[in-house]
Amino acid sequence: MKKIIKVVTMILISLSAVAAFPDAAFSKDKPYVSKKLHYAYITGYSDGSFRPYEFITRQEAAVIVCRLTDIASDNVYKKFKDVGADNWSYDAVERLYNMGIISGYDDGSFRPEENITRAEFAVMLYGFTKDNEPKKEFWDLKDHWAKEYIEKAAAGGWFAGYTDGSFHPDEYITRAEAVFFINYALDRFPEYETDLLEDKKTFTDVSRDDWFYMAVCEAANSHECYYRADESEIWSLVI
Repeated sequence: MKKIIKVVTMILISLSAVAAFPDAAFSKDKPYVSKKLHYAYITGYSDGSFRPYEFITRQEAAVIVCRLTDIASDNVYKKFKDVGADNWSYDAVERLYNMGIISGYDDGSFRPEENITRAEFAVMLYGFTKDNEPKKEFWDLKDHWAKEYIEKAAAGGWFAGYTDGSFHPDEYITRAEAVFFINYALDRFPEYETDLLEDKKTFTDVSRDDWFYMAVCEAANSHECYYRADESEIWSLVI
């Protein structure tokens, strides 16, 4: 039986680099995340694939945050020189910046196509919940800019390190890993395949034998659901 982690739904995400991170301003708003209606927050590709082993980018992470919540912001304006109005992630990136949820680089760029690291992603998941004590320590985080956030995120069970006690903070994270950790942080985790429905969207490169199969189905399908007494999720309708 999987462990259920209770979370509060405040998203305080920073996709900044080491130099830019200290300047990030975090929103105090608490966007609502439904526990009866789960919206899809990630999509596949036109060829029917999901590409689970590809790395997730900074702009993809920004779009996911907007899809997960009811974030709304007035006065959207262009902040980043490398995210034009014709960019598919423009609205999400600008809204999150206007709300103080993300920041960019000192040169005025956001670098949307750069991959997001495990450290940056851990900071994002840390924002989904309250502080955890004690911290879980990793030997390779000494003097790392995200050390405190990573340790608290890991202590809360939303992010895992490696068996040798390391975290590998500057390695990139794949699309499969991203949806797994997002689902876990948001308590979006049906336990058995029978908890899903037959008319769900599937992908040519994601099979039932893959460790991330359930996580991808949960992330890519909008659906209504309810919970058992043990708080495990069961789908009731694919939307």
